[in-house]
Amino acid sequence: MENDTTIAMQFMLKLNEYQQEIIKSMNYIRGDIHELKCELKEEIDDLRQELRDYKEENNKRWDENDKRWERNEKRWDENDKRWERNEKRWDENDKRWERNEKRWDENDKRWEKYEANRKEDKKFLIDTLINYDISISAQLGDSNAEKMRKLV
Repeated sequence: MENDTTIAMQFMLKLNEYQQEIIKSMNYIRGDIHELKCELKEEIDDLRQELRDYKEENNKRWDENDKRWERNEKRWDENDKRWERNEKRWDENDKRWERNEKRWDENDKRWEKYEANRKEDKKFLIDTLINYDISISAQLGDSNAEKMRKLV
Protein backbone atom coordinates (compact mmCIF):
# COMPACT_ATOMS: atom_id res chain seq x y z
CA MET A 1 0.00 0.00 0.00
CA GLU A 2 2.78 2.19 0.63
CA ASN A 3 3.71 1.86 -2.92
CA ASP A 4 0.19 2.76 -3.97
CA THR A 5 0.22 5.74 -1.70
CA THR A 6 3.51 6.93 -3.14
CA ILE A 7 2.26 6.46 -6.62
CA ALA A 8 -0.95 8.27 -5.71
CA MET A 9 1.10 11.02 -4.11
CA GLN A 10 3.38 11.26 -7.08
CA PHE A 11 0.33 11.22 -9.31
CA MET A 12 -1.25 14.00 -7.26
CA LEU A 13 1.96 16.03 -7.34
CA LYS A 14 2.23 15.62 -11.10
CA LEU A 15 -1.44 16.47 -11.42
CA ASN A 16 -0.89 19.52 -9.25
CA GLU A 17 2.06 20.56 -11.46
CA TYR A 18 -0.05 20.13 -14.58
CA GLN A 19 -2.85 22.07 -12.98
CA GLN A 20 -0.46 24.89 -12.08
CA GLU A 21 0.94 24.90 -15.62
CA ILE A 22 -2.58 24.91 -16.99
CA ILE A 23 -3.50 27.75 -14.63
CA LYS A 24 -0.36 29.68 -15.69
CA SER A 25 -1.18 29.05 -19.35
CA MET A 26 -4.77 30.14 -18.77
CA ASN A 27 -3.52 33.26 -16.98
CA TYR A 28 -1.26 34.00 -19.96
CA ILE A 29 -4.17 33.35 -22.31
CA ARG A 30 -6.40 35.57 -20.16
CA GLY A 31 -3.71 38.26 -20.24
CA ASP A 32 -3.38 37.89 -24.01
CA ILE A 33 -7.16 37.99 -24.40
CA HIS A 34 -7.31 41.05 -22.16
CA GLU A 35 -4.58 42.73 -24.21
CA LEU A 36 -6.41 41.83 -27.42
CA LYS A 37 -9.64 43.17 -25.97
CA CYS A 38 -7.89 46.39 -24.98
CA GLU A 39 -6.27 46.70 -28.40
CA LEU A 40 -9.55 45.96 -30.15
CA LYS A 41 -11.34 48.45 -27.90
CA GLU A 42 -8.72 51.09 -28.75
CA GLU A 43 -8.99 50.30 -32.45
CA ILE A 44 -12.78 50.38 -32.30
CA ASP A 45 -12.64 53.67 -30.37
CA ASP A 46 -10.22 55.06 -32.97
CA LEU A 47 -12.47 53.90 -35.79
CA ARG A 48 -15.51 55.41 -34.08
CA GLN A 49 -13.63 58.68 -33.67
CA GLU A 50 -12.57 58.57 -37.33
CA LEU A 51 -16.18 57.92 -38.28
CA ARG A 52 -17.38 60.83 -36.12
CA ASP A 53 -14.67 63.06 -37.64
CA TYR A 54 -15.65 61.92 -41.14
CA LYS A 55 -19.34 62.59 -40.43
CA GLU A 56 -18.49 66.01 -38.99
CA GLU A 57 -16.34 66.87 -42.01
CA ASN A 58 -19.03 65.60 -44.33
CA ASN A 59 -21.66 67.68 -42.50
CA LYS A 60 -19.41 70.74 -42.86
CA ARG A 61 -19.16 70.06 -46.60
CA TRP A 62 -22.91 69.73 -46.84
CA ASP A 63 -23.36 72.96 -44.91
CA GLU A 64 -20.93 74.70 -47.27
CA ASN A 65 -22.77 73.24 -50.25
CA ASP A 66 -26.09 74.42 -48.82
CA LYS A 67 -24.65 77.92 -48.41
CA ARG A 68 -23.33 77.81 -51.99
CA TRP A 69 -26.73 76.73 -53.22
CA GLU A 70 -28.37 79.59 -51.35
CA ARG A 71 -25.89 82.08 -52.83
CA ASN A 72 -26.35 80.62 -56.28
CA GLU A 73 -30.11 80.76 -56.00
CA LYS A 74 -29.88 84.42 -54.97
CA ARG A 75 -27.64 85.05 -57.96
CA TRP A 76 -30.07 83.24 -60.23
CA ASP A 77 -32.92 85.34 -58.87
CA GLU A 78 -30.89 88.51 -59.44
CA ASN A 79 -30.03 87.33 -62.96
CA ASP A 80 -33.69 86.58 -63.66
CA LYS A 81 -34.57 90.12 -62.56
CA ARG A 82 -31.80 91.51 -64.77
CA TRP A 83 -33.11 89.48 -67.69
CA GLU A 84 -36.60 90.85 -67.10
CA ARG A 85 -35.25 94.41 -67.00
CA ASN A 86 -33.18 93.77 -70.11
CA GLU A 87 -36.18 92.34 -71.93
CA LYS A 88 -38.18 95.45 -71.04
CA ARG A 89 -35.32 97.59 -72.34
CA TRP A 90 -35.21 95.56 -75.54
CA ASP A 91 -38.95 96.02 -75.97
CA GLU A 92 -38.56 99.76 -75.40
CA ASN A 93 -35.66 99.85 -77.85
CA ASP A 94 -37.71 97.96 -80.43
CA LYS A 95 -40.49 100.53 -80.05
CA ARG A 96 -37.95 103.34 -80.39
CA TRP A 97 -36.56 101.70 -83.52
CA GLU A 98 -40.06 101.50 -84.98
CA ARG A 99 -40.69 105.16 -84.16
CA ASN A 100 -37.31 106.13 -85.61
CA GLU A 101 -37.97 104.14 -88.77
CA LYS A 102 -41.29 105.98 -89.19
CA ARG A 103 -39.48 109.28 -88.66
CA TRP A 104 -36.84 108.31 -91.21
CA ASP A 105 -39.55 107.43 -93.71
CA GLU A 106 -41.24 110.79 -93.03
CA ASN A 107 -37.91 112.58 -93.37
CA ASP A 108 -37.20 110.78 -96.65
CA LYS A 109 -40.58 111.95 -97.98
CA ARG A 110 -39.88 115.49 -96.77
CA TRP A 111 -36.46 115.45 -98.42
CA GLU A 112 -38.03 114.38 -101.69
CA LYS A 113 -40.46 117.30 -101.40
CA TYR A 114 -37.68 119.66 -100.34
CA GLU A 115 -35.50 118.58 -103.25
CA ALA A 116 -38.36 119.15 -105.70
CA ASN A 117 -39.16 122.50 -104.08
CA ARG A 118 -35.49 123.41 -104.03
CA LYS A 119 -35.19 122.77 -107.75
CA GLU A 120 -38.23 124.97 -108.34
CA ASP A 121 -36.89 127.62 -105.96
CA LYS A 122 -33.52 127.49 -107.67
CA LYS A 123 -35.15 127.82 -111.06
CA PHE A 124 -37.31 130.71 -109.79
CA LEU A 125 -34.27 132.41 -108.29
CA ILE A 126 -32.26 132.04 -111.47
CA ASP A 127 -35.20 133.28 -113.56
CA THR A 128 -35.57 136.25 -111.23
CA LEU A 129 -31.87 137.07 -111.42
CA ILE A 130 -31.84 136.71 -115.20
CA ASN A 131 -34.89 138.98 -115.52
CA TYR A 132 -33.22 141.47 -113.15
CA ASP A 133 -30.04 141.29 -115.23
CA ILE A 134 -32.03 141.80 -118.43
CA SER A 135 -33.93 144.75 -116.96
CA ILE A 136 -30.69 146.38 -115.77
CA SER A 137 -29.09 145.69 -119.14
CA ALA A 138 -32.13 147.28 -120.84
CA GLN A 139 -31.92 150.34 -118.58
CA LEU A 140 -28.25 150.68 -119.38
CA GLY A 141 -29.09 150.57 -123.07
CA ASP A 142 -27.61 147.19 -123.96
CA SER A 143 -28.64 146.15 -127.46
CA ASN A 144 -28.61 142.45 -126.57
CA ALA A 145 -31.17 142.88 -123.79
CA GLU A 146 -34.12 142.40 -126.17
CA LYS A 147 -32.56 139.25 -127.62
CA MET A 148 -32.05 137.83 -124.15
CA ARG A 149 -35.68 138.65 -123.22
CA LYS A 150 -36.88 136.69 -126.26
CA LEU A 151 -34.72 133.65 -125.36
CA VAL A 152 -35.98 133.56 -121.82
